[in-house]
Amino acid sequence: MPTRELSCTEAARQCAKCGACSAVCPVYRISGREALSGRGKLHLLDRLPGPSGGPGLAAILSQCLLCGACQATCPRGLPIPALVQAARAQLREKAGRWWPARLAREILARPSLLAAAGGAATGLAALVDQLPADSGLRLRLAGFLRPATCRAAPVPEIEPVPRSRTGPAPYALFLGCYARHLDPELAGASRHLLLALAGGPPAVPADQGCCGLAAAASGDLPQARQLARRNIAAFLADESAIVVPCASCLAGLADYPGLFAEDDPWRPQAAAFAGRLVGLTELLADSLPVLVDRAAPADQEPVRVVLHDPCHSRFPVDRTAAPRAVLARLPGVTRRELPAGDRCCGHGGLFSLTQPRLSQAILARRLESLAPLAGQVLATTCSGCLMQWRQGIHDARLSLEVLHPAVLLARRLGLA
Repeated sequence: MPTRELSCTEAARQCAKCGACSAVCPVYRISGREALSGRGKLHLLDRLPGPSGGPGLAAILSQCLLCGACQATCPRGLPIPALVQAARAQLREKAGRWWPARLAREILARPSLLAAAGGAATGLAALVDQLPADSGLRLRLAGFLRPATCRAAPVPEIEPVPRSRTGPAPYALFLGCYARHLDPELAGASRHLLLALAGGPPAVPADQGCCGLAAAASGDLPQARQLARRNIAAFLADESAIVVPCASCLAGLADYPGLFAEDDPWRPQAAAFAGRLVGLTELLADSLPVLVDRAAPADQEPVRVVLHDPCHSRFPVDRTAAPRAVLARLPGVTRRELPAGDRCCGHGGLFSLTQPRLSQAILARRLESLAPLAGQVLATTCSGCLMQWRQGIHDARLSLEVLHPAVLLARRLGLA
C-alpha cells in the first residue's frame, strides 16, 4: 500500500538514474516519454506539492500501471509504485475528474450496481462486437464487457456431498467482482474444485464486495478502507482459509493492514484477515493429487496451454510457480511459455479505462507473438488480464481460448 516511509525527496536523491526502470516499464517502452519512466516520476514527485503538483502531474501519474516492474529491477529497490499511489491520494480530486474512472470505482464499490452492469453487459456485448476495433467507445466499454463470442455459459450449481468427519473443513471463497458478476464459469469452477477438495461446499459470504484494489490504486483511500471493512466483517464468521481465485484481488486483500494506521482498531482485524488468505491456484497446486484421486479425469483431447503471469503474480512476491505446477500434473496438458517472455498485458485495472489507447498499444505488442499459437489455450489467474486478453484476441481474430487455470482444471477433471 502507499507509504511515506521513504519520502519522494529521499527516493529521488537515492535514484542512481541508471535507467533500469525504463527498460522494463511497459508505458515507457510504448511512449518513449522519460516523464513516464520510474526515474522520471521520481524526479517529478520530488517537486510535490510544489507548482508541478497539479493537473499536469496528475495526468502523468495516471499513466502508470503500478505493475511493480520498476521496483523489482531497481538496484536500490526504491518503492516507486507506492510513492505513485501516495501521490495519487494527494491529487485524487484532480486525477479523478475523468468520469469513466470515477464511475468504475462507484460501480465496483456497490454490488447491486455491479450486478446490474453485468446484466447490461449481456445485451451490450453484441453491440460492442459491431464497433470498429479502434472505436473510442469500444475502448471505453472493453474493460466492462466481454465479446459475445467469448462469453461463457453459466455453470449449474452442484449438490453438496457429505463431508467426512476427519476431512478438512470447508473453505471460505472470495469471488471478487469479475467471477461473481461477469464470469459465472469461473465462480462455478471455484466452487466445484473446493467442494471436491474439502468434501463440503465453501462458504461464500453474501456481504463480500469489491476487494478495493482499484480504489487504492487510484488514490481513493477512504473508499478502499470502506471496502476493506466490509470484506473483513463479511468473513468474520469463522477462521477458515479464505480462497481467492484472482491474483490481483489476492494482492489487494493482502494489503488491507497497510490501509489502517497502527492505532486503528481495524488494523489487527485486517492483519488476521490477511493471514487467512490463500490463492486458489496455490491451493490447487498443493492439493492436485487429492483432486485427481477423487475426480476421474474426463476423456478429452490433448491441449496445449500458454501461460500469462499477471503483474500481481510477479511483483512484489513471485507466485508464478503454482499455475505451472497445476498444468504440469494435468493429464493431456502440454504447457508452453509466451514467446518473448512474460510482460504486462496493459490492463492495469482502471488504467485500461483512463488510458485506453496506451493499454491497447501495450496489448498489441503482446498479441503479435500469439499468431503461431492458434488452437491453444491462454491461461492467466488475473480477472483484469482475462478481460484484456479476451478482448484483444477477439479483436485480432485469433483462435485461442482464454481461461483461468481453475476453469481448465475443472473441465479436465470432469467437475464442470
